[in-house]
Amino acid sequence: MKKARKTGPRSPMSDRIFGKRRRTSNSKQLNFLQYIVSMLKTNSKAAVVLPDNVLFEGGTGEKIRRKLLETSDVHTILRLPTDIFYAQGVKANVVFFNNTPKDGRFHTKGVWFYDLRTNKHFTLKTRQIKSEDLHDFIDCYHPENRYDRREGV
Repeated sequence: MKKARKTGPRSPMSDRIFGKRRRTSNSKQLNFLQYIVSMLKTNSKAAVVLPDNVLFEGGTGEKIRRKLLETSDVHTILRLPTDIFYAQGVKANVVFFNNTPKDGRFHTKGVWFYDLRTNKHFTLKTRQIKSEDLHDFIDCYHPENRYDRREGV
């Protein structure tokens, strides 16, 4: 017989964001994402590093992502090269979003993907990612008017 896991009290803030029947997951990354969203104040901004499986797995992960798209303005995903944060071969992303008022409206209008993986190879020891490797992303990002983004040159 499996022993029930003690989960502790739910945050009222988290209940407002993800509903009384908050999705739970065994994935620490999904729980971390839920925690970040629950702690953000309205109209604040966040950028969270997450592995690919969090963005693309089905089941509970899909439901949590769908709720994030509904309740926040997810606007940018920076696809990072493999091998720079996690174990070898793990692909990571930076998800940028703004926390929006919980007014029942769908706030994500479109998600801009920037792929830093193509033709790039970095390692934790011999070829670390540097700020100059992100210059094209920063030039294209246009944080002051993200609807005026362009392709890299």
